Amino acid sequence: MVAGHRWRADARRWFGHFALAFSGASDADSVGHRRHPASLFWFLTGLLAAGGSHEASAMMKFRHAFTVCAPVPIVAAFHRNPANLVALTPFPVRVKLLSAPCPLQAGDEVAFRLWLGVIPIRWVARIVQMDETGFTDVQLCGPFRHWVHRHQFVPQSDGTTLVIDHIDAAFSWHPVRLLIGLLMWLGLPRLFAYRRRVMQRQISRLMEAQKPCQSS
Repeated sequence: MVAGHRWRADARRWFGHFALAFSGASDADSVGHRRHPASLFWFLTGLLAAGGSHEASAMMKFRHAFTVCAPVPIVAAFHRNPANLVALTPFPVRVKLLSAPCPLQAGDEVAFRLWLGVIPIRWVARIVQMDETGFTDVQLCGPFRHWVHRHQFVPQSDGTTLVIDHIDAAFSWHPVRLLIGLLMWLGLPRLFAYRRRVMQRQISRLMEAQKPCQSS
């Protein structure tokens, strides 16, 4: 009996380790992440070994950081407009904003529909904290059992802003949501690499439009 409990505890520990390896995410910058080639096998093995126990659900962590050539107030204002979410999502994922106030404030809820290929996913998030240094949103409805996303804006000495994204997540045990969550988690490095490029381009256009016209 003791051996059985010990085996299940080991399975839970290995589940967390290989799920992180499979996702390619860690508490370090997403650039340079490697995915363990056999980690899908070990992830599924751990899942089966755990016997569906909710205690075996491993908390996933993802971190991505990049610099935007704009001051913090402009970067913060860009993120307070929920319509920018559509522009920041790469193909083949498509986003349709269903409802959201603008500008976003603490306590607001954002509802949108994602299409992961042909799979529709309804996602509802609540902004639980927001100030000039960033904001935090939590998933109320979506494919993950747990999802907390912290957006942090750090001013730099040269007038630029370091944008840091921290995500804590846990997979659902529902088989369909689990599969969708796995696919989405695997796509996070590509998603944030795309966001880095698009955000800089969009903010540069915004800053250019705000410059006063100079008469010749």
